[in-house]
Amino acid sequence: MRRALASPHSGEEDLLTRAAIVRALCAAAEAEAIDMVAFLIDNPAPEICRSTLVGLIRHGGISGILAVGRRLLDLAESPKPDERILAATIVGELRSVDFFQPLRRLFTDPDPTVRR
Repeated sequence: MRRALASPHSGEEDLLTRAAIVRALCAAAEAEAIDMVAFLIDNPAPEICRSTLVGLIRHGGISGILAVGRRLLDLAESPKPDERILAATIVGELRSVDFFQPLRRLFTDPDPTVRR
């Protein structure tokens, strides 16, 4: 299963299916999902990375937050606009005031696509 989730060579439909599987694993296994999906936090596919971070933050408890927190902050502070956009998308999807800190800097980002 690990190889199937991590595969960088797949079509858009397969990518969305794998992202949904990651979220389902996080919801079903809760903190135990960390061992199953944490390796995906650096996945080059934004959909997989986003699903992993959101899933572990929502369902992994404090261990899940600790497992992915640094990655979320790295995305928010990245020199690459697409990574900052990903961070903003993740924080927005979490819909929690507890994760507003990364958004502060992104609201004043020099790149208008990040601010949007």
